[in-house]
Amino acid sequence: MSCLLSLFSNPVYASISFTALFLAIATALAIRHKNLSDQHRIRLTYAHLAMLLLPLAFFSQHMPCKSIGGLCGVISAFSNSVILALVSIVIIGYFFLPLIYPVLYRTKRQKNGVLFAKLEDLSARLRIRSPRLFIFDGSLPLAFSISGLMPAIFISVGMQELLRGREIDAVLLHELNHISNSAPNLRLLLKIARVFSPFYAIMNTSPILLAGERKADAFVLGVQQTSLYLNSAKGKTEVES
Repeated sequence: MSCLLSLFSNPVYASISFTALFLAIATALAIRHKNLSDQHRIRLTYAHLAMLLLPLAFFSQHMPCKSIGGLCGVISAFSNSVILALVSIVIIGYFFLPLIYPVLYRTKRQKNGVLFAKLEDLSARLRIRSPRLFIFDGSLPLAFSISGLMPAIFISVGMQELLRGREIDAVLLHELNHISNSAPNLRLLLKIARVFSPFYAIMNTSPILLAGERKADAFVLGVQQTSLYLNSAKGKTEVES
């Protein structure tokens, strides 16, 4: 216990801890600003988590006691475990999720066909790199996307069979906008932050995610110049679900 007291009485550690806590609170509050882009929210969330971990990292590296036993040793081991767990989850989510999802959903990658041609055409018109396209079995009309190193769109067989023509175009445009704005990365990062941050655990992130959905819908409206096909797609999928 004496090692903890001596560390907290250290003005350098105390300054780092209080400054980091202040910045963690500030970034947690800032992320809710309605005019922020998803990319800015991602950066703020990373900064928030870094500020929360900074005192733990400083303690584990500068604890005044050298023994691995006792309270100092336990706290140091806990600090290192939390830091390692967070870094591992972020790396797995960013680098390996694109490899895990196709296996998890037992998908088939599409490299030809009508839907693939639609995605290629829409991506070319929007002047963005076309993401990978995967179809997975399932009667429920579902569609989602992942961004990052290997962006991809996943569409269920039920969705593909239910929608026609420009309705499926609206779904693809919606997901392309999510990918362009890194919305899937933000959604994953918010889930991680809710586990590691007490501030995010009590924060209502639904408005943030809802804003992303509205932004994607507005993008579809801007490209198609009508809400007819998007509303029709939503109506059909809501009834089927």
